[in-house]
Amino acid sequence: MSAQLLKRYLSVQPSNATATDVYSYSSGQSLIRFDLGNQGILRADDVRLSFDIEFLDSTGTPLGDIANAMNQPMEIDEYLVYQSIIQTLTISSRAYSERVLERIQNYPHLAKHIIAQLHDPTQCTTQFGHEQGSRGIGHRTDTGERLSIEGGKKSTRKLIAMPTNVGAAVVDSTKRQVSMRLFSGLFLSDPIPLDLTDGLSVELELADDSSVLTFANTVPGYNGAFYRISSPRLECPIDLETDQQVAMNRAMPQRTMSFLSYASIYDVLSSSNTTLVHRLGLRKVLSVLISFVPTKFQKNYLKRSLAFYNPGIRKLVFFRNAQQYPLQYTIQTGKDSTLNTLQTFPQTSGQVVWNAQSAFGRSTPDVGSSCLQPSTIKQANAVGQSPFSVGVSFDEVSSQGVQTLTDNLSVEIDATRQDPDDATTDTPFAAMFFYLTRVDVVQAGGQLVSMS
Repeated sequence: MSAQLLKRYLSVQPSNATATDVYSYSSGQSLIRFDLGNQGILRADDVRLSFDIEFLDSTGTPLGDIANAMNQPMEIDEYLVYQSIIQTLTISSRAYSERVLERIQNYPHLAKHIIAQLHDPTQCTTQFGHEQGSRGIGHRTDTGERLSIEGGKKSTRKLIAMPTNVGAAVVDSTKRQVSMRLFSGLFLSDPIPLDLTDGLSVELELADDSSVLTFANTVPGYNGAFYRISSPRLECPIDLETDQQVAMNRAMPQRTMSFLSYASIYDVLSSSNTTLVHRLGLRKVLSVLISFVPTKFQKNYLKRSLAFYNPGIRKLVFFRNAQQYPLQYTIQTGKDSTLNTLQTFPQTSGQVVWNAQSAFGRSTPDVGSSCLQPSTIKQANAVGQSPFSVGVSFDEVSSQGVQTLTDNLSVEIDATRQDPDDATTDTPFAAMFFYLTRVDVVQAGGQLVSMS
């Protein structure tokens, strides 16, 4: 008779909970840690983070109580919304000296890649709209496209400007309830046997307030505005094994586990022609995703810190040990004299969509839903709402990736680095790299080690 698994949902409270159960980057504890036990099989792709959130100005007044709040120029990223509050996501084993399985810095950039590239505007507005308030930006053929963008701004503005004067008394009326998924390689992988890792620890480092919120300098109390969350919970679906299954697993001399993991790297385009070399020390690198934003826009209340900008790419080539790799991959502009400096590499080029999608191991014909469309990229880039992404798959055949234990991966980027605020000058651009790797580990001799 085959054994059956019992499915249970666990609501895990923070192991470092504060007395008030309130967390904030600037006005409270900014690190939240969840510890999972070592029993059962975690359905990683269905893990969700739940919490209540509210937004306040520098005086502690809810943004919704500011005069004429809905018409005030204050914004939050339309694709990310509440995902933007996480700066770093770390997942580690609770045993083996808390071995780190995955650490993603600049987490909102990775989340935006996944949301914008693998979901169309309708999915963003419905599925992700219910979960985290997302609003995708679509395309219209009339000249009112900018109004569509403004509509997206206002629809998300409602999510950060909750008024208290709503008539009848409402408890915590300025708070929004959120239940959103977490985007990482491990949480997109197969189920995880928790006894093999001896439990998991999930740590969230909250993001700077000025990275989450964007204002015009005319908004009262904008400088020092902040968010705070309360009652965070990690909702975890777990399949419980029978005593017989647990005994059989523990009797095995070796057990293995395979999962996906993102490695993040922050770099800077400090000149118009830059070669960035990365020594990853990883065994199976599958692909990379890259996003760009002017460095002066980061942690700046007056700029869209989480927008994806085109730095004016004229040429982009990847290398492995100084040899072009993949050989067939290159982005290089033609000699069209009508292109302006911002569009040196035109956002309308199908190369953007094709190469960025390849980083997910999917060819363009297989992708039926995406916000990453040439027309959307073109019209939204100027105002910082474009999901402009660059990516490449290093192994589209076997999906086993390339080894970088001894090999170096590098990228040559020739770009104008045109300042979005001043077309006559250039400015440094931050480049966020997210390398997707396949990790194979084995439990043997009381240790959890990577397999060669």
